[in-house]
Amino acid sequence: MKFTSILLFAASLASVSSTAIPDSQTLECGELGHMNIKPGDLPPNVHLSDVRTCRDHPETTSVNKRKHDGTPDIFKRDCNSSGKTKGCSKNGYCWKECGGGHKWCWVALAEGWGPWKTCSNDGQCKSSDACAQGDCKDCGCSC
Repeated sequence: MKFTSILLFAASLASVSSTAIPDSQTLECGELGHMNIKPGDLPPNVHLSDVRTCRDHPETTSVNKRKHDGTPDIFKRDCNSSGKTKGCSKNGYCWKECGGGHKWCWVALAEGWGPWKTCSNDGQCKSSDACAQGDCKDCGCSC
């Protein structure tokens, strides 16, 4: 009887410990996902410690895809029609035109592999800033 009780107790502990517990990156990034980069993927001047934790851009999450009135957000991945070649988004992130045809990209530090470049005005965003790189849907130049 004692053996059966111990066995049942052990089985209940095993089922609790097998429950998926999100890691700290999953908790931090949520639907943005986390970067999956190996050192060999990076250019020589960028170190693994320079790479941003969260993969996708904060302005492209489902919460930020639409304005409060339900109309599409201007920073959805449409071609740039703002008349500017670079700028600071309404939520404080740099973007720039790239590749011609009004294609654009979000800008990131560390040659595009690092954190998203933040700003408070258009003057803080440069044409020479790097487009985001990595395994994210928001990386690269497109529209």
